[in-house]
Amino acid sequence: AGSEFGEPCGGDVETPCADGLECYTGYCEEKCQTDGDCQAIDGYRHECDFGLCHITCDEKTLECPQSLATPLECGIDWCAASS
Repeated sequence: AGSEFGEPCGGDVETPCADGLECYTGYCEEKCQTDGDCQAIDGYRHECDFGLCHITCDEKTLECPQSLATPLECGIDWCAASS
């Protein structure tokens, strides 16, 4: 049980993530060892960094994908749940 990849977690939601996922900046993200462990997200880099996948903001527009269950916005380099 728990939220799946891209679904909200933690904070006000008080929802844990499903096995193999970890709550990262408000949404469930995949644990990884290599970039290949991160599922592809059309038009965005999704890469492994220190054991957790991160969605990289678009370099030109600083946009994030809006195809997940959690609305995302650009943090410093990586996408995070909109507050």
